[in-house]
Amino acid sequence: MSRGYQPILPAASRYLQEKWDKAAYRQHRSKVDSAFPAVDTQGPQTPSHLQLNLKRMQLDRERQAVRERDDCVRSARLVAIVQSRGRVDNWNSYSVRSLSNERRRRELAQIGVENQRLVGRLRQQQSEYARERHWERVELIRNGIARYPRGLRAPQVTGCQGGRGEKGRSCLAPAPGAAWAGQRLSRC
Repeated sequence: MSRGYQPILPAASRYLQEKWDKAAYRQHRSKVDSAFPAVDTQGPQTPSHLQLNLKRMQLDRERQAVRERDDCVRSARLVAIVQSRGRVDNWNSYSVRSLSNERRRRELAQIGVENQRLVGRLRQQQSEYARERHWERVELIRNGIARYPRGLRAPQVTGCQGGRGEKGRSCLAPAPGAAWAGQRLSRC
């Protein structure tokens, strides 16, 4: 087989067919190189009312106006300090003027007197609630309901060793026959 150009389709001139095929291939490659992707990977367009945030611009203008006003106040203070002769201006030579000071004092004194009278009346008053009779009745009811007789227990014995006393009994166990109020616990 010869090394010359072999066209796919039969042609009258191989040389011209090769030239035309190369030109067509170059045109194809330039189109491929300049082609855009078929899939759109860009995000959606931002709406115009979100691109230009008018509220933020208004707030920025207001903040800037506040800054400028504060700067003017500060510069006026600095000018006043520079123009002063260095005198001290911290004298507090004013007197307290209250038109209701005397009336307030009289009202406080009257309230104090009324409070003293009220305390005296409360101390003289006798209680209408008979605690002793009520408490006795409650104890009678409680003793009637209780499984064991009620009363104050004897104080617990301290100083036991190992939690056991004589004869292997617990230190907190009552002595035989001495289980309830008014009776002594056995000592270790």
